[in-house]
Amino acid sequence: MAQGTAQVKVVTTAGKQAKQQRLVGTAANAFTYMALGTANTADAAATDTTLGSEITTGGLSRVNVTPTVTNGVVTWSALFYASASFTVTEIGIFNASSAGTMYIHVTLGTSNFVSVVSGNYLKVVVTDTE
Repeated sequence: MAQGTAQVKVVTTAGKQAKQQRLVGTAANAFTYMALGTANTADAAATDTTLGSEITTGGLSRVNVTPTVTNGVVTWSALFYASASFTVTEIGIFNASSAGTMYIHVTLGTSNFVSVVSGNYLKVVVTDTE
């Protein structure tokens, strides 16, 4: 499927399974990592397990975040400082500092991507109500 012009956010199938494991006290880690990516080939899908092309350099690599919960809404927020320039087209919420299970995959679409220039900050906020 070609990427659309609108932002698409999905909770992945693997993410739902890991969330259910956390609810019953079995072995899934908390989702406390945010990653950014540059792939623009397809909309986010429930079957996704990784970002299309995760950024691992230039100040935009995966970071540990502390999610908050208010009135049933989980919010992940991160502030990145770019030391290189990128076009950010996707965001993922994971339960590990590398690899791990992706809970949420957001694709930004061809009209919502973010161009980040070296020396600039980028604040990213992802919410979930499921």
